[in-house]
Amino acid sequence: EAGPGTMQAFAWFVLASTGSVLTLRFFSPLKWLGLFATDYLVSMIFVVGLVLCAVHRLVSAERWAYKIDWMAIGKAVIASCYVILVVGLLSGSPFMHFALTAGRLWRFVALTLAGFPLFFFDEKALRTDRSTTTAIRGVITRSLIGAAIVTGALVLNREDAFLVVITHLVVVFWIALWFLTEIFFRHTRNPIAAALFASIVQGWFLATWFVTV
Repeated sequence: EAGPGTMQAFAWFVLASTGSVLTLRFFSPLKWLGLFATDYLVSMIFVVGLVLCAVHRLVSAERWAYKIDWMAIGKAVIASCYVILVVGLLSGSPFMHFALTAGRLWRFVALTLAGFPLFFFDEKALRTDRSTTTAIRGVITRSLIGAAIVTGALVLNREDAFLVVITHLVVVFWIALWFLTEIFFRHTRNPIAAALFASIVQGWFLATWFVTV
């Protein structure tokens, strides 16, 4: 394996999540997004992703030089649009609003960029050719981030306690997105494109779900 072992990966997530909880007690890098309470959640994703990428870059001897595969990038955009249209606009529109207003469109771009570091680490270090191992890693790591969000909201950032009510739903969404991205990755074998696919899908749904302030 090019990436860490399963238990080592879990340890990295625990350390990154703990460090993020402590960091967000004093500074929330995405507070300016103006998302009610959930700017904490998005900041957690962003900081955890940055920490994990930094750790992996430091301990891995593998080079991170990539030639951009524009065909794979195009597939990522098309596939993410398909998921948004089918799951969101068509299936979900009778119950929830999935279309972006002008005020949410720029937030979608910011949310997509904020999610990319974590998803890139997923594809670079976590995903393997063994389906069972990949599934276990996805479920456990998403749950660890969810636990960190709930702990931070209850203990250190109580003004964001609303997250306790919705974090389990977000974790379910993350797990579903993990398996969707698995399908896409097996088709392209391109970690950048797979990370972009997941980032766009997450960015769109978070931009439409959360209340702006």
